[in-house]
Amino acid sequence: MDERQIENDNSETSVGMDFGLDDEFVSIDRQIDELAAEMVDVDGSEEVPEEPPSELDRQIAANILKRQKKRSRPSPFKVACGIIILTIAMLVFMSTGVFTIDSIQVEGNDYFTDEEIINMAHATTGKNLFYHSGSREIVEYLEGSPYIEEAKVSKRIPGTLVIRVKEREQIAAVVYNKEYLVVDSQGLLLRRSKTKPKVTIVTGIKIRKMELGEKLEVTNSKEWKSALRILNAMNEGDLYFKKLKVSDDTARGYVYDSMVCKGRVETMIESIEKERLQKVLKALFKKGIKRGTVTLTESGYASFEPKV
Repeated sequence: MDERQIENDNSETSVGMDFGLDDEFVSIDRQIDELAAEMVDVDGSEEVPEEPPSELDRQIAANILKRQKKRSRPSPFKVACGIIILTIAMLVFMSTGVFTIDSIQVEGNDYFTDEEIINMAHATTGKNLFYHSGSREIVEYLEGSPYIEEAKVSKRIPGTLVIRVKEREQIAAVVYNKEYLVVDSQGLLLRRSKTKPKVTIVTGIKIRKMELGEKLEVTNSKEWKSALRILNAMNEGDLYFKKLKVSDDTARGYVYDSMVCKGRVETMIESIEKERLQKVLKALFKKGIKRGTVTLTESGYASFEPKV
C-alpha cells in the first residue's frame, strides 16, 4: 500500500470520527470560532488572515454568546404570567355551556334499574359537568343504601355524567316473626320484607339485634355461620335451595318442598364444592324424580330414599 492510499484512509477515518461528535457541541464551538474570527477582523488583523483566533478571543466570544442566550430566554415572570393566563382561559372555557350535563349513564347495576339509581342519587341534567355535577353528594346518597357497597362518579366530555355502582347481592332471607330479613353473603341486612322474597329462606336462626346496613346479631351464632357457609357454597356451585335449616352440625336443604338433601354441615359443603350433590340431583331430575331424600355420607357417597 503506497503513501497516497494511507493518507486517503486516514482522511476517511477522520471524517467518520467527526460525524460521531455531538451535533450540539459542534454547533456551539463553531459559533464561538465564527464570533471570535469576527472580533479578530474588527480589531484590524487583516495582515494575518490565516491566523486562527486566540484562546482569549474564544473565551470572550463564549461569554458574549452566553449573555445573548440568557437574554433570549423568557423571564420567570413572563412564564408565570403565561401559565396564569392559560389556566384562566381553560377555566372560563370549562364553565361554558359546552360542558353542560345532557346525559347520565349508569354502570354496574343489577338489582336496581338505571332510573332507580339516578333517582336515588338525586342526579340531574342541565348542570355544569365540572363545577356543579354534585359528584360527592351522589356518592353519599347511593352509599347510604345497604344494597350499594360502593359508588363512583366520573365525567365523559363533553356532557355525560357516569355513575358506577357495586351492589351487594341478596342471597337469603331469615324468618323473623312475620317478616323476612333479606341478607347478603356476609349476613348484612339489606332490607325487611313482609312478602316472601325469591331467595333461600333460612329457618331456625334466633335474632338478637338487627339494623339496616349492619350484620345480623344472633344468639345461635354457630348455626348462623354454618348457614352462611352453605349459602356461599351454593352460590358458587350454581345450586339453589328453597329452604335451609341448620341444627347443631346437621343441615337440611330443600330443593323442592318434597325433595330434601341432608347431611353434616362439612359434608354438605364439600359435596357442593366438588359438585357431587349437583350430579346426584341432575341424575334424579333426568329420571323425573322430584320427591324423596338425598342423604350425604361422610365417605363422599349419597343415598336416596323416595320418602321425605
